[in-house]
Amino acid sequence: MTRSEFVELIEEKTKKELAGWQNLKDTKISVIKLPLQGKSLYIIEADYADRTVSVNLSKYYNLYENEITNTSSTPDDGISFMDVIANQIVSEIQEKLTEPDELTEDDISDMRSDILENTVIGIVNKDHPIAKHDFLVYKDIYDMRFIYYSDYTDLGLPVIDTARRKEELKQYDIPFSELGTEALKNTEQAHPACITQSEKHGRTVCHITSGNEPFGAAALFYPNTLSKISRILPGDFFLLPYNTHEFYAISFTNEEKETLKKSLKKALSEINQKMRESHMQDMILSENIYVYDSEGGSLQAV
Repeated sequence: MTRSEFVELIEEKTKKELAGWQNLKDTKISVIKLPLQGKSLYIIEADYADRTVSVNLSKYYNLYENEITNTSSTPDDGISFMDVIANQIVSEIQEKLTEPDELTEDDISDMRSDILENTVIGIVNKDHPIAKHDFLVYKDIYDMRFIYYSDYTDLGLPVIDTARRKEELKQYDIPFSELGTEALKNTEQAHPACITQSEKHGRTVCHITSGNEPFGAAALFYPNTLSKISRILPGDFFLLPYNTHEFYAISFTNEEKETLKKSLKKALSEINQKMRESHMQDMILSENIYVYDSEGGSLQAV
């Protein structure tokens, strides 16, 4: 049995085993695949109440391999041994949930590096369901919220399963400022900003996204995005948060500023209402339009 096959089977058996433990039946688990020193490290994350603990599956796979190598087990015995392993995993989860984690310096160093190297940012409205979890790491800007998560999209995991938790930063001694800086670098590298220019109704318009569905609008907040737009659009410009995937930047003259502002506010209200009616309210990014002061380099809601 390969490591990935083992992980898939043991996840299923662990969930069944948890259901039989009265004090752990509400525990939610998910398997996360982490790149570590050129290998794949599989861990089980268990969430119960306000605690999250991790179980490294490598030792259990080694235990399984040793059993298969050193015994002449029948298929039935093999399945029975998998049940034993699942029971041991649940026991470890229970122990970690009730006692403080004891981590070696190497454990802390490895996990700290993994968090800093793999965390990226997404952006949502503060009314988004994921923004309701106060135990997650986040940063607010007006009515928008940056969330920080591990970008394992190839595994098909929900963002909430890989979102960074405040407890993690405390456990691995990571200042929020350091996480924020590294996450921006990681996001810009993994999902580069794409700025396209067009002419609409006699004015220059820029479309901004990173192509990272559904958080492409985060590209607007990369370190150099707004200055790049400033080199395309003359003077100050409005920013329309179309959805969590994209922004539009629209140039204006002083004479048309107020008229255009009213027009964009009305357009945004209609866009957001259509998303609510289409049950796509999670894609709403903001109820505000914004103006960028090219000379001062500041962004403000208007």
